[in-house]
Amino acid sequence: MPPSTRQAPSGERRTHDPAPPGDRKAETGTSRTPAYLDLRVGRVLSITKHPSARKLYVSAVAAGDSPGDRGTFQYRGQTCRTVCSGLNGLVPLEELQDRKVVVVRNVKHVGMCGIVSTAMFFAAVSEAEDEGHRRCVVEMVDPPADSKAGDRVFFQNWEGTPREQISTQKRVWKSVQPGFRTTDDLEIEFSPRLARLDGRPGKLVTDKGAACTVRSLRGAAVR
Repeated sequence: MPPSTRQAPSGERRTHDPAPPGDRKAETGTSRTPAYLDLRVGRVLSITKHPSARKLYVSAVAAGDSPGDRGTFQYRGQTCRTVCSGLNGLVPLEELQDRKVVVVRNVKHVGMCGIVSTAMFFAAVSEAEDEGHRRCVVEMVDPPADSKAGDRVFFQNWEGTPREQISTQKRVWKSVQPGFRTTDDLEIEFSPRLARLDGRPGKLVTDKGAACTVRSLRGAAVR
């Protein structure tokens, strides 16, 4: 994976390890499960507008990585990942600064207008009517208040071992993402029926069993 071209803030040191041989292999196998996603609590330590893409933010997110892990860098004494997100114009920048979020930590690293994104936010997305026009509404998935960066997050009834890496353009993500929805209780649920899978629905929780939530969107897709 080529290194990011982003200029490092003062005190920031990037880590660019060679990609493991398995990273270039296509995703195979017949099992389809959200357990393959490495979901973690993250904290947004820094967020700015992308220098050359008006719809993107660029964030430094602490998500429990160890120093030297592939795709990480040091920022203000913490090990972080870069997240490029298409949230500019949808979520105010100030709402994301210092916020706890849920991130997918094992997505394939992707260059986005010259900056390499090494993780992805989990967010609820819906549409609303506004003066006769349809507009996109986005709310971040909020981890429990007592959680900390790096805490594991998973769907109940679908526990398992995450894959080393997944692609949002390939089978694992595309086959399970349609099952991610917000509930009437503003929690996050995996509905296997919506993903055309057998099994029981499960809430998105931490190891302590506390549920992740959204502010107000019910019945919204999560991606």
